[in-house]
Amino acid sequence: MTNDLVVQNKMDLVGVANALPAVSDRTKETYAIAMKSYLNFCERNEVKVELDSLLAWIRSADTPSTQALRTAASRKIFSVIYKGHPQLQELKDAIAEIKVVKRDHAITESKYLTKAEVEKLIANSPQRIAIMIKTLFMTGVRISELLNMRVDKCVPIRDGQVFEVKLIGKRNKENTVYLSEKMYDEIASVFDGKTFLFEHNGEQYNRKYISMEIARIGLVIGKDISAHSLRHSFAANLMEKGVSIDKISKSLAHASVSTTADFYLHKKASLEELGVIE
Repeated sequence: MTNDLVVQNKMDLVGVANALPAVSDRTKETYAIAMKSYLNFCERNEVKVELDSLLAWIRSADTPSTQALRTAASRKIFSVIYKGHPQLQELKDAIAEIKVVKRDHAITESKYLTKAEVEKLIANSPQRIAIMIKTLFMTGVRISELLNMRVDKCVPIRDGQVFEVKLIGKRNKENTVYLSEKMYDEIASVFDGKTFLFEHNGEQYNRKYISMEIARIGLVIGKDISAHSLRHSFAANLMEKGVSIDKISKSLAHASVSTTADFYLHKKASLEELGVIE
């Protein structure tokens, strides 16, 4: 088939993703971010929006799950754009032929931001987004967990130097993270949340909006990232400090070392190691 997949306006890819029928808002958001990632890939590598670059972008995924997401997004979006096109099936077949290569789960440089890059991201962000980015990096929580932090679940400990925050995370798993007094006071003074720690005009923030903002600002500093990249950055930062992998896994509230190691994980990183207090 022809290699040319150029659309009238490159942003059509994102527009189609946001208007997909019969899919959830979360899926639309995820596919839109994927298409922005693809367009950034094309710009960064100075290639056209075409079959070869699309396949190269899918193959460049860091993990099998990311590759699967890119495959699903590409099939869905190009099926809408090229509905009825005689060569659409060839496109689908080409995507289907991509072999998923299993990679290890090590946190590589492509999956996280260095502390300096996080600081650059913060410097290029509006105040409220900057504080959210800082909190994500300091705690390692998921974006949904951040936005669901409740004021009544923030309890001062150690004579008020630290705030203990109880969370309900993925699969309803309980977790505890910590905020320094300075960080908590900054959040409280800026957001003035009554129910949730992060509120705007008395309303809880929309996860889609915050995720898109972080991805957008990431592109401004030349990084193709998501809110979840800050979770990886949190882990990488602890590794650089010499915190053991079992403590990091516990602090993230998920075991990514191995199934066997799960049985032996029992220590979380200390408040000092987490950088909450000196």
